[in-house]
Amino acid sequence: MFLRIALTAAMAATLATVSPAQAAFSRLEAERAAVADALALQVLNQEAEAQRAEARATRALPNPQLRLGLTNLPADTFAWDQEPMTQLQVSLRQALPNGRARAARFTAALEGARQTSEQRDLAALELRAALRERLIELAWRQEQGHLLGRQEAVLAQLESQALSAFKAGRGGESDVLEVRLARQARVQAQLQNDTAVASAEASLQRWLPEALLVQGAPASLTELFPTFTSWPTSAAVEDRLAAHPAALRLEAGWKMAGAQRDAAKADFGPDYAVDFAYGARDDLSPLGRRPDLLSAGITISLPLFGREKQAQGLAAAELREEGQRAALQDALRALKADYDSRRSAAKQQSDALTHYETTLFPLAERHWERSLARFAEGTLPFDRALAAALALLSTQSAALDLKRQRAQSESALLFLVGQELDHE
Repeated sequence: MFLRIALTAAMAATLATVSPAQAAFSRLEAERAAVADALALQVLNQEAEAQRAEARATRALPNPQLRLGLTNLPADTFAWDQEPMTQLQVSLRQALPNGRARAARFTAALEGARQTSEQRDLAALELRAALRERLIELAWRQEQGHLLGRQEAVLAQLESQALSAFKAGRGGESDVLEVRLARQARVQAQLQNDTAVASAEASLQRWLPEALLVQGAPASLTELFPTFTSWPTSAAVEDRLAAHPAALRLEAGWKMAGAQRDAAKADFGPDYAVDFAYGARDDLSPLGRRPDLLSAGITISLPLFGREKQAQGLAAAELREEGQRAALQDALRALKADYDSRRSAAKQQSDALTHYETTLFPLAERHWERSLARFAEGTLPFDRALAAALALLSTQSAALDLKRQRAQSESALLFLVGQELDHE
């Protein structure tokens, strides 16, 4: 009876989950704080704003040119009132570059700014994914530490029974030594795990502010991901995959290349300039009153001698546009393939976890319980009792590793769809 009670208590301790720390920050809090605090993202934001400002400058007209001068002044006397055509002239010239080319270059510059903005969004997703990986590693290590402690307790039970059997003359000293070595292996693994936990906790200082670090990280994978999402097919999330910053960045590059092609085409057209001139003449001339003169004209710049250069520029722009289009299509295919692969892996991992919880765990527990009881009764050899204990421990470790893999798949899928879970 006492053995049955002790065995039940040991099983309850073995199966107990890590109780969550109430003050621990949540995964989403950590991700949002890391994004808000990342200086690299702020630099990209500022660069995008700077590029938008430069884009607005590309569509501005050149500054007008003001000219002051004397015209038709006689070279023999330099007299202002000698000739009727002598005048003090004020002229104004306004260049009007090719409007289509300016508009296309403005569009290209805006797409360049959007490309930088999408690069910032992609960097934010990558930062969140990297932080999730670190939090998953830390939570797994913490659960691993609790699991190693529970496993060491199971082996301690077996050691106690082996020692009792040895004293009763039903077992050998080697049985006690073997189980002690297995316990010592767990103790050594616990020391290594504690070092890894401390390293993982220290690494969080790279991303998180002090206020969150004081709260502490989630202590289990369940706290990080309370539930795992049942992800739809790639066809159902096609729009979300197409809106991924990695794809939108390439789309902006493609549109920028298209605008540059339009600008190269527009360069075959002429540029214009408008000229106005006002000539003031001396009213005190002996020749009598002379009216002032007003002149106006339009200058057209004909692109005749640079056509070969313009043609090469157009060919280069068309090649770049085609390259950007191909890169975008390849990225969309890669996102879809990666999503399908991750979704398939996540489904298999979820099915395997369910199998562990509903089938393998109960079998391993019952087998260990019966084996320990029979070993205590002297009807089961030590090696088979030890094998039952190791099978239970192996089942626990495999399930925890599988849970970590499922969390990593969830993190990868979150990165691919570029948004948080709906229920969060």
